[in-house]
Amino acid sequence: SKEMLKQLLLRLSLSYMKKDCPDGWFQFGHQCFSFISSAKTWIEAQIFCQFDGGNLASIHSYEENRFVQTLTRGNTHDFPETWIGGTDAIHVWKYFYLII
Repeated sequence: SKEMLKQLLLRLSLSYMKKDCPDGWFQFGHQCFSFISSAKTWIEAQIFCQFDGGNLASIHSYEENRFVQTLTRGNTHDFPETWIGGTDAIHVWKYFYLII
């Protein structure tokens, strides 16, 4: 079967020594987010994020969800299908956060 290609949202945790996100990243609380517009499968997206020191975004609150929606829409002027950290790779329709 053909794997879905989507854009991705990368999340980094800020260390306690750093106060700012890297250039081109956006801060929400103690997290940094970056929207990557190149299409990838979920596993390619997760590996890409880890290579850059982060993981696919995991969303933990309504406010964080609104921030992510604004970030995605600001980069695309749309709401494209975008990968985040949840996956149903092991059990269909049962999502969990996977760190490879």
